[in-house]
Amino acid sequence: MPKSTDIGSEALILAAARQVFLKQGYSGTRMQDIAEEAGINKALLHYYFRSKDKLFNHILEKEVLDFLSTYASLWLEPKPLIDKLEAIMDQEAKRFLSAPHIPMFLMHELSQTADLLQQKMVSGPLQNLPRRAIVKQIEDAVATQEIRPIEPAQLLVMTLSMALFPFLAKPIIQFMLDIDEDGFEQFIAQQLAVSKTMLRNHLTPTNQPA
Repeated sequence: MPKSTDIGSEALILAAARQVFLKQGYSGTRMQDIAEEAGINKALLHYYFRSKDKLFNHILEKEVLDFLSTYASLWLEPKPLIDKLEAIMDQEAKRFLSAPHIPMFLMHELSQTADLLQQKMVSGPLQNLPRRAIVKQIEDAVATQEIRPIEPAQLLVMTLSMALFPFLAKPIIQFMLDIDEDGFEQFIAQQLAVSKTMLRNHLTPTNQPA
């Protein structure tokens, strides 16, 4: 059984590594940076994690799993499909506002480690995500005329894009609108309301009120 001090030290290192990797990415991070963030020496860091690759892969897998697990769990809630989509957009906006480095980190690092992620999707915990169940919900909603006909893949990508893009484009949005952090939060609240209205109007069948 691992000692409590080992568990505490490892958790401290992982928390520090997450902060540094999210801000600086893989290529911009040194093991020394993580050791300094954790307040430990480099030798102790290497005792728990022998390489930057191993530590980074742990952080990346957890961030992807957390993101997709939240996404999947909301899909499995017993509520109308459009309500689920709106809940997903609300949850992701809340998540990204509280951790603004996550969207850019995920997009940049996944583009550099696509092969690694594919391997983990096949053999790791990501394989347990209910992908087919999500697709079937969309197909069933179309079949019962709960929503207009739409390809499941298109709806999934559209929902993710509406949730992610404003955060990926944050520097451009802040520059174009001349807004600070508080202004950006207000913009996100407004943009979220507009996006949900557009999504509901697009998906609601013409014989039903939006």
